[in-house]
Amino acid sequence: MAMLVMQDPTITRVLDTYDYTNKKDVAFSFYILWMCAHAYAMRQRRVLDDNEWAGWLHFVRNCFRRATIGEIWKQVEPDDWFNPAFQKFLNTQIIKHRQSGTNKCLVVLPSGSGNTYLAVFDTKNVGTKTVLFLVHRHEILDQAVERFKEVHNLTDDQMGIVAGEKKEFDRQFTFSRPNSLSELSRRHSTIQ
Repeated sequence: MAMLVMQDPTITRVLDTYDYTNKKDVAFSFYILWMCAHAYAMRQRRVLDDNEWAGWLHFVRNCFRRATIGEIWKQVEPDDWFNPAFQKFLNTQIIKHRQSGTNKCLVVLPSGSGNTYLAVFDTKNVGTKTVLFLVHRHEILDQAVERFKEVHNLTDDQMGIVAGEKKEFDRQFTFSRPNSLSELSRRHSTIQ
């Protein structure tokens, strides 16, 4: 569902007819907030251990501190879209933490939960100038290239792929797989 909304944010009118000016940001924010609300509920039921919860907590705090999700939260929170306990948690723990200026984050997300979108929008919101994006499968590599290109308005000259025969290191945004980099590293160290 999240991918459909990200591709066409106008379909959010099925859930909410309010005319947000930044539909794509709001759609992604709802996606992140629902994931976080689910993680919060899992913590309340003691499904997440302390380490897993710490990862989520750092992730949410960083999103509110560094990105626009806090502003979007102010728009949607009064409508009670989320569990009241989760809303109270965000308002008392996350927003307060954001205002303190902490800048460390650990992101722990399972496969298929929006890692690529999170990286795309976080780097966009923070204004990151260079990115090395690593994925475990080539199919995800291609998707990541497309998502970054779309959201950051990148040209092909700004993006490089390091996989197979492609060795485009000299780009602003570089996409690769860890095994491609380690293979290059082994080859390079044996050549010298």
